Amino acid sequence: MTQETHVHIPFEIVAGGATLPAGEYRVNRVNIGGNRELDIHGYNNGGVFLPAMFSDGVAAGQPKLIFEHVGGEYLLSEVETSEGVYSLGIPRAMLALAQAKSQGTPSPFGTN
Repeated sequence: MTQETHVHIPFEIVAGGATLPAGEYRVNRVNIGGNRELDIHGYNNGGVFLPAMFSDGVAAGQPKLIFEHVGGEYLLSEVETSEGVYSLGIPRAMLALAQAKSQGTPSPFGTN
């Protein structure tokens, strides 16, 4: 991502294990030692650095964020830009916990 992308997220999201509130965010690519990471930083809303797998190619239209809606939570899974797609791995444990919350079952990770 050669330039900063600004997005409005109308709901609370989970990105990289961090919960971020609804609001205005800027998304930048961070190049640390050849790795491609994304910096999602809010205006007075906190932020997170995310490791991402990049695939070349041009996404159609404007940059956008793609979410998995699981258990009432929105998990950030991809960021599409004009340069390509940044895929964010969603840990299986996080998916299992979100699914368990949606079904009202006890958490497999200890207390509820």
